Amino acid sequence: MIREITNDTSRFAAVPFWFWNGDQTENEITRQLHLAKAGGWRGLTVHARTGNKTEYLSERWMALFRHTCAEAKKLGLEIWLYDEEGFPSGSVGGRLLKKDNGKYQCKYLTWETVSGADAANTPNAIAFFDAADPGRQIDSKDLPCSGDVIVFRWDIISYTADNLNPETGAEFLAMTHRKYEEAIGDLLGDPVTVLYTDDIGYLYTYNIPHTLPWTGDLEQIFQKRNGYTLTDKLSALAYDLPHSAKTRRDFFETVTCLLNENFVRPMQNWAKAHNMKYTGHLCCDEGPVSKMMLTFGDPSAFYLEEDIPGVDDFLTGNRTNRYMSEPRNDHGKLVNNVRGFPIAVLCKQASSIASQFKNGKCSSEVLTSLGWGVPVANQMAQIFFQLTLGINIIVHHDCSYTTEGITKRDHPASFFFQQPYFAVNREIYAPLNRSLALLNRGRIDADVLLLHPINVAWEDLETDPAKKIESETELLQNITLELLRRHISFEYGFERAVLRTNLVSNGRLVVGDCAYSTVIVPWKEERTPEKIRPLLKELTVQGGKVVYALSVADLPEDLPGVFDNIAAGTVHPEIAVCRRTGGEHYLVNYSTSAQEITLKEPEKIAVYDPFTGMIAEHRGVIRLEPLRSCHLLPADAIPQEAVRSGIEHTGLVPGGRHIPAGIPLNEWKISRKNSNVYLIDTAESGLRFDDTASQPGDVIRCRITIPEGLTRKDLFLAYEPASAEDLKLNGTAVTGTVPHPATQALMTADVSDLLHAGDNELEFKPTGTRPEYLYLTGDFSVDTSAAICAPASAGWGDLTQQGLPYYWGQVTYETDFELDQIPEDLFLEFAGADGVVRAEINGADAGTLFDPPWRFDLTKGVLQTGRNALRLTLYNTAQNFFGPHTVPALEGQYWSWKFNWKKDQKIVTAPFGIANEPELTKFEE
Repeated sequence: MIREITNDTSRFAAVPFWFWNGDQTENEITRQLHLAKAGGWRGLTVHARTGNKTEYLSERWMALFRHTCAEAKKLGLEIWLYDEEGFPSGSVGGRLLKKDNGKYQCKYLTWETVSGADAANTPNAIAFFDAADPGRQIDSKDLPCSGDVIVFRWDIISYTADNLNPETGAEFLAMTHRKYEEAIGDLLGDPVTVLYTDDIGYLYTYNIPHTLPWTGDLEQIFQKRNGYTLTDKLSALAYDLPHSAKTRRDFFETVTCLLNENFVRPMQNWAKAHNMKYTGHLCCDEGPVSKMMLTFGDPSAFYLEEDIPGVDDFLTGNRTNRYMSEPRNDHGKLVNNVRGFPIAVLCKQASSIASQFKNGKCSSEVLTSLGWGVPVANQMAQIFFQLTLGINIIVHHDCSYTTEGITKRDHPASFFFQQPYFAVNREIYAPLNRSLALLNRGRIDADVLLLHPINVAWEDLETDPAKKIESETELLQNITLELLRRHISFEYGFERAVLRTNLVSNGRLVVGDCAYSTVIVPWKEERTPEKIRPLLKELTVQGGKVVYALSVADLPEDLPGVFDNIAAGTVHPEIAVCRRTGGEHYLVNYSTSAQEITLKEPEKIAVYDPFTGMIAEHRGVIRLEPLRSCHLLPADAIPQEAVRSGIEHTGLVPGGRHIPAGIPLNEWKISRKNSNVYLIDTAESGLRFDDTASQPGDVIRCRITIPEGLTRKDLFLAYEPASAEDLKLNGTAVTGTVPHPATQALMTADVSDLLHAGDNELEFKPTGTRPEYLYLTGDFSVDTSAAICAPASAGWGDLTQQGLPYYWGQVTYETDFELDQIPEDLFLEFAGADGVVRAEINGADAGTLFDPPWRFDLTKGVLQTGRNALRLTLYNTAQNFFGPHTVPALEGQYWSWKFNWKKDQKIVTAPFGIANEPELTKFEE
């Protein structure tokens, strides 16, 4: 029942990565666990990360982990175990790679054309072929003195592990998982419920051309599995020869199976033995197809090993939020040679296997590397879209223990207490958690199966990283997006998943727990794998449909749609839809305007609004504002007491309008709740810290100019003790003792008595190669030239232009109004805002908003006759505090973590503020 599912949504909330990236202590761990609980997280995933000062897997590490589990149990939180220090999983923070003279280091196959003389001296050579006739192998004893030879050899990548070697997997378990088993075995399963593995693959060469996966005994394994010698056929991997297709297919099938049998499956078995679920994601699963095959072979093989198939949304963020119309999200550039692989393809790959074999459970590591300033509205737009694609378990990247030193630049943003808006995180995530509660029951319900081209692409091996825009990728993307826009419920059919069931029944191709009446094949019919052809033929014999589509134009018009009870043509192409078993649908509007949807039999449909947690009484038409969502549920499954009486005013039901209520508001008082911030990031030389290379022991000098007349009271200097030594202000040593509210890495010291009007000199010795930001906080403004000035009153609009360019924290907008009688409905609304806004009426909560429509229902609070006190609290992001500050533009750069920008003296800040003075309105039908 809807009420039972959505009353307790905390058990469906996110379990973010908790970056242990500092000097962890019991007290601070406890404090942060309480913050996580208050913020509405289900739990945290302990993840050793850059900056960690506690020896990974040491006795101290295990003692801290045990303390974490004990405190988490008291709070009712889950703890997930991340299996590596850093990433990718498998190296034990590099320790495994150093063992036994590099025995466990990654191997790869490469080739080049050289002279016969040079070929004879090639180290680690495996085989030689005639450059003029690549199909002709040359014995090492018969290398020509003249003429070119293609030489195949193996080489080592020292920074990752040989995950094809079973000894690597065994040693990884012995060095990591067994250590946890020995130290905290009694806690595995409760509260440690999930094992998370990260960036799995067999080859991480990135931009090195002519590479394929390899391991020491691959030749013997290949011979045993395929019945012929790989060495004799190596040239067929690199050159198009008559037997290339078979050799390539056999090769990739072999290495794909080795990765999963030798590395992945032992971890899954270990998790299962300890009552834990196993999840995580592949490396480069964002694509394209050629990158996937060179990194891990076939994603479905990995998903099938997991208890919860998982992905990472790295490189898939979209600042426009137009996920249905602008899906490729490439920001105008290639990144890791990925040209905007759509998030839709990424999620569908895992969620299809989840629906078919894993009871619909599918996880996503979300919001990766978006930068400190990504607005909450953009965060939710990205997560909501993944929900429409079948994701129903969320793992944020990341919640940082600290921001000390480089950690603030390690793939930010942190979505933890370092963000001002985390104060209302529970309220922000309430709509998402309500949707997750519904989406965690059942699975996707689809009639159409789109065969995935990865195994066919094996036969067309691309080994040159520069050639990454291949036809298989383009066609998969285009068909996927077309089906989404036409609201066709579909899933991917991976060859190994289809053959695992190998059944056609009642006119449907059966794949695991799912069955499909229509199969779309995105390649020419003659290229269909031999084992798949009989199934497709039988499907047509039984009345099913097989469509060979080499372009979007080849898709027929009569594909089965996603809706049973919605009028044709009333669902905008930019509304994303997920059809679930049990006759349920989840919809999100990604267009730029409100859209209305007409129901054919409205009495059979209940409309659930996750933003209010209520069933909306409707009249057969649903109105969805941009980036708003709703669930369509069978009406007969909803208890009558869950239906909200009267007409819903939140925007789901059209037919009325909001008009001025005729109740005046008194003058607003606008004030900041935290001290203002002045950024110190420029040396006397004029260089920004971002551009300054220093050596330990160098002295950095900065100037702080205090204007005449400024009250020098409660002025504090905030700095990182671990990053700055011998800190002096005007020659006097400064020692901070109180943490800044943004981060415990910053300590503050009262410097009111050390400052004077005019120029003040601040000096320190940075401990690293880059100075870290320092801050002056207090009661002042910062003008548009980035200079300290006297405090100024703030108003409506962007507050960064009104004295608060580096501000971290909350701003309150307060007023009051009189009521002669309590109205049935009363709203407060304004045109827009940058940030998260919470409303309170007479001290009672009236809602929290992060995107339009900016309208608060004040009847949720406590209205009273006479005077009513109204308060709006605005929360900004940490962008203007942590930076970067001197980039040419935040747009298009926001996902990066390096901050290695060319010198640019212009300060760029993320705006925050309420656009205009609000007014009181009422609803008129």
